[in-house]
Amino acid sequence: MAMLAGPPKRKDAAFEFVRFAAKPENVAQWSVDTGYLPSTKAAQQTPELQKLFTERPGYTIAVEQL
Repeated sequence: MAMLAGPPKRKDAAFEFVRFAAKPENVAQWSVDTGYLPSTKAAQQTPELQKLFTERPGYTIAVEQL
């Protein structure tokens, strides 16, 4: 909500960051690097997460339970 209250230039920058952060490849890399669950379903189809699912089946179970 705070990003909508600022000046237009700041809003544009905030939305650009959200677009960047929500790209499947970026979500997947963040999930692999941090161990946090992916925040988008599209990220689950990326090669990075598919590899992680193969290497760590327990991680896959956690993602499926979301």
